[in-house]
Amino acid sequence: MTARETCSWTSQTTGTAYPFVVYGAWETFASLPCVYIYAIKEFGRWRPLYVGETNDLARRVGEHKYEPWFGGASATHIHVHWQNNPFLRISTERELGGK
Repeated sequence: MTARETCSWTSQTTGTAYPFVVYGAWETFASLPCVYIYAIKEFGRWRPLYVGETNDLARRVGEHKYEPWFGGASATHIHVHWQNNPFLRISTERELGGK
């Protein structure tokens, strides 16, 4: 089994770096809680398109497939930071530019 790519996303407010695992946007996910970032790699750097948190990644990914930014050359990858604690998920999402 090959190791997955990882990357860190850093909060602009606290400076905290959060580790994320990189998945293809087309992959199937388990119904697990996490903070996630839809992203695209441009000129060797990741650019976030959407930051969210959920208690069920499989459900949320299915819902996002109907968003206009999802298809085509837009979101090519999903970065996932697995987190069970709902309060930490919400605060991490906000720190990284979500809701």
